Amino acid sequence: MILIKIIAILITTGAGLLQIGLEHKWHDKRTKKHKTIRSFLLLLMIVGFLSASILVVYDDRQSELQVRTLTDLKDNAEKATKDSEKRELKAVEDRERIKEELEELQTRIKPVIKLATKKYPTLDINSALVKLADDVQDLQKQNEELRKITKDLAERDYFHPLNSMTKSIVVQRLNQIISSASNREIQITIVSESGNTNRQKVARQLVEILSECGFKTTGPSAAMTFSRGVLPAVRIAVNPADEDIARQLAFALNPYLNVRFSGKAKNDNEQGKISIAIYGDPIFSDDGVVTFP
Repeated sequence: MILIKIIAILITTGAGLLQIGLEHKWHDKRTKKHKTIRSFLLLLMIVGFLSASILVVYDDRQSELQVRTLTDLKDNAEKATKDSEKRELKAVEDRERIKEELEELQTRIKPVIKLATKKYPTLDINSALVKLADDVQDLQKQNEELRKITKDLAERDYFHPLNSMTKSIVVQRLNQIISSASNREIQITIVSESGNTNRQKVARQLVEILSECGFKTTGPSAAMTFSRGVLPAVRIAVNPADEDIARQLAFALNPYLNVRFSGKAKNDNEQGKISIAIYGDPIFSDDGVVTFP
């Protein structure tokens, strides 16, 4: 573009010189030279006009570009200033928040420091805090162990059906009783103390197992017993003539009812009729074996 400006200057200067020459040196309009120079002067003026027009358009565009550039710079500067103000404001807010959190932390830690120095008065603050932290970890471990034990005990309160392997052992033993007492009619009544759903479930499952083996069963029925003493977990009531059957039943049922049976032999009990009463609160292993704490 600088070349066009130089050419425009040269054209303007040349046109001026030619104009002066036409007026003073080649002023005779009749000569061929005058006509030729005048035509050339006209051409220079046209070229000069075009060059000037190009320069004007170029300068206008450059001015617009500079204005836009300056505007963008101004906008960017204003944006940068606003961003800087926002960052500074956020930094101030962060500092205030951190200060408040530190103050709150100091407030919370004061009782801990007081407890640590009271518990370990011979130690410096840092050592006392470390010892107190160890104590807290030990307590957390103990609490976790206690939670697991509590959870395990709570899960054992849920009824679990007897697994097939243990049930097969019980059924086998009961079938042996049936075979050995084939000439005797045995009727078993199952009673469960009311007030415990799991106790009733144990009674129902016991009836199912006994019935499966061919025993005549009645129940389970719920009962409410009033007694001054502590009732046994499981009691078998029989006629003295059926004590051998009662012992065999206790042995046969022991893989399922993991408890020491309490026997009660009375002549008032009809021979051949055996009553099994469940008073204890059962807990269950995963395979369904029942124990009474």
